[in-house]
Amino acid sequence: MKEIHVLVLDDEENILNSLKRLFAGEPFGIATTTDDKEAMAVLAKEKIKVVISDERMPNISGVEFLKKVREAYPDIIRILFTGYADINAAEDAINISQVYRFINKPWNSSEFKTAVHQAV
Repeated sequence: MKEIHVLVLDDEENILNSLKRLFAGEPFGIATTTDDKEAMAVLAKEKIKVVISDERMPNISGVEFLKKVREAYPDIIRILFTGYADINAAEDAINISQVYRFINKPWNSSEFKTAVHQAV
């Protein structure tokens, strides 16, 4: 069983399934969830190195969620991704959540994998 090092939070199951397939052959495991509370529970029990969050979520924005992650687990690398890129979201991601990367959807698979590998 691979150690889970990457956690992805997104409200779209098809995005989560795509990312599971994208990272299936990697030496590290990936956990996915559509729920921010479940994501925090995963963080409490796994050795997560990287958290990737969608910006537009039903209960919490990605910036808010990644801010919570930063406060509770400051050493975890944070990546925000979204299909609705705007300069305010990018500024908030950098200033509030102190993200490592801001990735737009749809993403380039090789660039996305490279960013995650560098973060891990």
